[in-house]
Amino acid sequence: MRRRCLCTAAASVEGSAARLMKGRRIMAAGAVGDVHATAVGIAKSFGMLPRDLRLLATRSANLAVRPSYFIFRFPPFTGVVSSDQAVLIADNGGADAGGAGYSRELVKLATSVLEREIVGGAVGRDTSQPFEHRVLDAVLREDTVRKQERFARLSQQIELALMVRDRGAEHQRSRDRGGRRSMGLMSLGADKHAEAREHALYQLITLGEALEALQVEVRRAEACLDALLRADEDMAALYLSHARDAGERRAVADHEEVEILLEAAAMQLMDLDDQCDSVRARVKTHRTREELKLRNERNRIMRFELLLSMGTISLTLAAVVGGFFGMNLHSGVEEAPGALWLAAGAATGVSASLLYVLTGGVRRFHRSQRAHLVHMGTLRRTLGHMDGAYYALRHHGLLAVSHRATEGEPGAAPAVAVSEGDFAEAMAAAGRDLDPQVWQLLSGEPLEAVDEPGVGQSVQVAPKKEENPHGGRRGKQHN
Repeated sequence: MRRRCLCTAAASVEGSAARLMKGRRIMAAGAVGDVHATAVGIAKSFGMLPRDLRLLATRSANLAVRPSYFIFRFPPFTGVVSSDQAVLIADNGGADAGGAGYSRELVKLATSVLEREIVGGAVGRDTSQPFEHRVLDAVLREDTVRKQERFARLSQQIELALMVRDRGAEHQRSRDRGGRRSMGLMSLGADKHAEAREHALYQLITLGEALEALQVEVRRAEACLDALLRADEDMAALYLSHARDAGERRAVADHEEVEILLEAAAMQLMDLDDQCDSVRARVKTHRTREELKLRNERNRIMRFELLLSMGTISLTLAAVVGGFFGMNLHSGVEEAPGALWLAAGAATGVSASLLYVLTGGVRRFHRSQRAHLVHMGTLRRTLGHMDGAYYALRHHGLLAVSHRATEGEPGAAPAVAVSEGDFAEAMAAAGRDLDPQVWQLLSGEPLEAVDEPGVGQSVQVAPKKEENPHGGRRGKQHN
């Protein structure tokens, strides 16, 4: 058994080393080209240790510093950087393209956007920094921007859902003050305000899960940078150009530029983590308030059941008395021909009508619950496609997010300043159909339920007319 396990592990390592990786190579001089090589080939080109290949496919963030190169892994961004070149890996040949759950298309789009920022962005054009520092700065800024953009969309939708819940509660209070009470089972699913509040509640559950997953990513990246900031040797080793030119490593205490770069990124992640905590606290407060309301409702139902039991006992006593004496008392009705069938038919009709009304309320309630569960699944898929749509806009040139956005007020989600047709064109160029809910999410509109979840809607668009030098349409820039 042990020999079999060892053989399996060895075969897995050999398969990992033999996988064909695809990506882009960026030279310090500005030349860019495709990379199609095995993991062993890439390792030889950088002088990498074989065990470092495993760091290219981890699910968490890491930044491993070596004497002549460093490896970065901030999903979906992955790469290896030396003093004169950087390889951005868009597909490591694994089951999920090394994207930690991201699709191959998304990883490819994100890598293309990162390449554009390194080569032609403001950071890439700053030649006052060594090449490896420019690449690291672009990677950290792109990773932070992606997380901030995702948080902005999620927090915006959470706020909209909470507003719907609060408006629905105010409507219910006004109904109660006006003396209009709910009819219980007979009105289940019939009140549009109650339907909207319940739909918002299911949205909060899904959005809360997505926000929690984002916070896990933020904390992983923050922990990675904190570990590097505590290691002076690793920060000094990040001066790869100095070690190449001077023939020796930089002094351990001389790493001020790198330390400032890492501290800025770590502080932004820490601030984003605090904002995630704040939004999650609001959702938790709302959940606690709803639990109290449900507890009070349960107590009210228990009191009603107690009164109903007391009334049933009283009626039972009256029925017993009637049972004893009813056969010996004459009213004259029992002498009328056909009265028995009339009374039995009326009683049966009333009972059947009442059963139909009550079961109709239950059926409406079940349909409503099934619809909400379907909408939860649709929302999960929409949130999963949000990063792909965001990078499709970036890759197509319709959305140019300035890195100054990381220095502004996070959490403010700007509406996408493009038309729905341009958005459909960008999605078609990325091999995707237009999803109405993704468009609503990016444009800042409240998410609406769709009848056919998971089915994209194709939109016919005109061909592109203006192209920028990088191959994408010029778009507005959000600062």
